Amino acid sequence: MSRHCRIQFVTDVATEAELYVGTETTFDTSDEFVFTDNEFSHRHSIVGSGLTSGTWFFRIEFTGPNGRAGVFRGDSPGAASKVAAVHQPPGGGGSFTTSNVPD
Repeated sequence: MSRHCRIQFVTDVATEAELYVGTETTFDTSDEFVFTDNEFSHRHSIVGSGLTSGTWFFRIEFTGPNGRAGVFRGDSPGAASKVAAVHQPPGGGGSFTTSNVPD
């Protein structure tokens, strides 16, 4: 059964963004999933689909119209400059869990 996640965030300048999602063995490899938001915006809501149940790790890469780029990795919150607050559900930053139990 396929599961979905939604990652929402706000930037202080309009950016394009990519959400990278992988398991413990696929995260930071060429086998991770990539979901793209190609619209320059301050508010982003990226849906990742096709996930199986389990624990997933994620990072967000974003680029402004001037080419300046940044990365947010939940496992290293200081990686993105100007991060004021990260609101993460229980379970820790940079990861989430999907299950076979319907919402």
